[in-house]
Amino acid sequence: MKITVVGNSIALRVRPQIANGKNYAAYLQDALSKINREEDVELINTAFSRATVYDIHRVLSSEIAKTNPDLFIINLGVCDASTREIPYWFAEILNAKKETPIKKIFTGIHHLVFKKNRAFFVRLRGKKPWISLKQFDSGYRIIIDEIRKNSNAHVICLPINPPDERVESILPGSAKNYVKYNSIIKQICKDYNLVWINLDHLNSLDHFPDGAHYSDLGHQLVSKAILNKIKEKHLL
Repeated sequence: MKITVVGNSIALRVRPQIANGKNYAAYLQDALSKINREEDVELINTAFSRATVYDIHRVLSSEIAKTNPDLFIINLGVCDASTREIPYWFAEILNAKKETPIKKIFTGIHHLVFKKNRAFFVRLRGKKPWISLKQFDSGYRIIIDEIRKNSNAHVICLPINPPDERVESILPGSAKNYVKYNSIIKQICKDYNLVWINLDHLNSLDHFPDGAHYSDLGHQLVSKAILNKIKEKHLL
């Protein structure tokens, strides 16, 4: 039994960090291992920080698709939909693995100018996200098409968590974007007959206290919601 998680840092981090805290992928593996004691359960978490649909495209065929799981869990959207103080190409320079003089210059500019006035520059840029609605729709569908082309795996899709007041104050317009981008994910689930996980019962204060990343309790509840859907739909 093999499951692959495709996503961004929402699928990785626990906020606040606590001793023995785990993400929902780890909790899900523990739960499935207890249920299926006679069968090995392998959960491969390929999620990485700042991942947009474009970033997933770069590693999909070479790394993710080759994991060949029985089930994919896709947790994307927040990095695509959030309004930004800098354009995507600028962020690509900042996050380049290789340290170069250009990266140092752009990092300095971002720290001294943009980072200190994020909300102002978000508004100045017209509250634009890194990935437009149209690009996100197309990019998400490419990911599903690639998965379908390379496997018969089931696919579960998770929503973008609604931002809290702090996030919205820093990145104004993100809340409206999250609603629109979640609608796209829901529609794609209908078009491809994928499984959508409803997490409306979670709240920011208890379950994603920094306005994005799950607390340990949040990860436990997400794991439980996924496990219930796996049982309901007989996905494994």
